[in-house]
Order: sequence, then C-alpha cells, then structure tokens
Amino acid sequence: MGEDSKGLLSLGKVNHHLVGEIVLRDKRNDYTLDVDTSIIESEKEETGVTYKREKGSPPQMDFLFEAGLILGDEFRDGNVPAKTGAVNFVDRCFAAMPRGKSIIYLRSNSAFYQSGVINLYFERDRLFTITADQDKGVKETIKTIKEWRPYKGDRRNW
Repeated sequence: MGEDSKGLLSLGKVNHHLVGEIVLRDKRNDYTLDVDTSIIESEKEETGVTYKREKGSPPQMDFLFEAGLILGDEFRDGNVPAKTGAVNFVDRCFAAMPRGKSIIYLRSNSAFYQSGVINLYFERDRLFTITADQDKGVKETIKTIKEWRPYKGDRRNW
C-alpha cells in the first residue's frame, strides 16, 4: 500500500465510489447505520493496547444494514477510545450517502452514548438506538418512566 498511506487513501476512495454506485442502484432510499469497532490483534512494536487489554487496533466501522455494505471505516491506534470523534464520524457517514439516499436510523453501542451524537440525530430528525451504560443516573431516570410504550408512527410526527 506504500509507506505514505496514499495507497490506503486511494483504496478508501475506490470503496466510497463502489458503495455509492451500489446504493444508487438499490430500490431503498432509507438506511440503518450500524456503528461498531472491532479489534485487529497485532504484534507490531508500535501498536497500542486496546480497551480489551490486547495489543492491536480497534477500527471504527459503519455498516449500511439493509444493503450489507461497509459505508466507511476509521483505522485507529489501540489506545484510542471508541467514543473519540463520534460526532465527526457520524457526520461523515451522512455526507457519504449519495443524493436521494439517507440514513434514517442509527444503532450503536455505548461508545456513541454522548450528547453530541444524540443532538445530531435530533437536529436531523432521525431515530436512534444507543446502548447506555446502566449507571446510577440512567437507572434513576428509568425509574421515573410511568408507562413504557413502543414508538409507533412516522419519525416526522414524534
């Protein structure tokens, strides 16, 4: 791929183009964005230690669930938390969608349980499911819910 990472940048451009062409040909207009990290173990000397205490790299990846495609990824050093740059990452996913196609739903683990991501989805009138750590504040808030009802209806009417 080359010493200066131009090869990786070029590969990313090719992936972006191919995904865009596939999505444009897809009959759907609305997609679910699944975001997750994975750990790629490595024995390289410069590799950091991941949150699972393994030597490796945890790339951030975003998947268009309905199409079965990886929309994009961000390779990271092992010691970079998954929550780092979450808003920019999600914003890039929105921007990567071809005209006429959109991400209407986000599914993520607790790495994206942060106000910036939640506010971005509210601002864009999108739905999301983000796993929250069951800390004291979350548990207290859950106790205040008097009646739990599943959301039904159009996202534009909530």
